[in-house]
Amino acid sequence: MEREEKLKEREEALKTREQRLEERKASLIKRERIIAERERVSIELGEPQRPLSKDEQKLINETLKVYKIPKEYLFHARIDPNTGEAVIVTNGGKKLRHRKGGEAKFRLTEVEITGEAPKEKKAWSKRFNCRVSLKELFG
Repeated sequence: MEREEKLKEREEALKTREQRLEERKASLIKRERIIAERERVSIELGEPQRPLSKDEQKLINETLKVYKIPKEYLFHARIDPNTGEAVIVTNGGKKLRHRKGGEAKFRLTEVEITGEAPKEKKAWSKRFNCRVSLKELFG
């Protein structure tokens, strides 16, 4: 009996993991399409496309480090030619500006960085006869 329950739990965990991977894959495909569309539009408009210099790349990396943003959640980054600030957009849609040597002006939430709602751990409740988030169960 317990073994069957454990197998079912493992099966559910694998299904949720598989679902998350599918969602991530769809997100990456969508992101690639958006970037390709932006490049196509910028070429049509005749905007100059140049690679970032080492100093500019260092400023972007510094910004990511200061705001604790993993590179995988970086949607777009550029350097503002007028002010010399790094302009960063995360997958969560948060846009921020950073000057060289500056400190973080605010703290980003997980949703602002990743664009995904945080996953809550759930436990089986005999009382409700279903899985309930730990927050609901104890809070």
